[in-house]
Amino acid sequence: MQTTQHVEDPGTADWRVTWRMGLLVTAFAVLAFLPAVSCGFVNFDDGPNFQTNLTLDYPWGQKLAWAWTTRWMEVYQPLWWMLVMAEHAVWGLKPMGYHAVSLALHAAVAAALFALTLAVLRRVTTGAKGHAGASTAIAAGLASLLFCVHPLRTEMVVWLSAQPHLPSVLCMVLGVLAYLNPNQADRTPRSRLGWLVGSFLLGSAAMFFKT
Repeated sequence: MQTTQHVEDPGTADWRVTWRMGLLVTAFAVLAFLPAVSCGFVNFDDGPNFQTNLTLDYPWGQKLAWAWTTRWMEVYQPLWWMLVMAEHAVWGLKPMGYHAVSLALHAAVAAALFALTLAVLRRVTTGAKGHAGASTAIAAGLASLLFCVHPLRTEMVVWLSAQPHLPSVLCMVLGVLAYLNPNQADRTPRSRLGWLVGSFLLGSAAMFFKT
């Protein structure tokens, strides 16, 4: 009796490894800093930024005007103030909510960084056409994982006054990823222009989140 052995398409297998590595990086980024959710405010900038910032109780029109005109503590970061105002509307002054948002942003940074690292490695790896090889995905995963679980990330993820770094880095990474897309040969001129405009907008947003 003859049996037919199913041979899996290499491209499918490679993409499966890629998705698994991406999920692994994101999961470990969350697990590494999960205890931060139970932390509170600290007495270094969190007081004036959150606890005693009366602006957070203003009507929305006044709050938005303040966000785009203030240089509170000598920093111009209007998009982060808008994020803080949205968080305050949901969580009030419960630090757990803000920490949960920081953790979610860090997870998004991990996923975006993995995608960018993978895109860069695909460009410099000989013969990487059509799909990323499993070894490329593993290398991108390990590099991203090292960045996302490194102790130097603690300040950004755990200290709430450092929260603006997270959406800023996220927009920056996505902006670079968008910039790389127009260079692909299969893109039309209109598509390339769209990706470049998206890259510019994301880069601008990164600067408006954190000067």
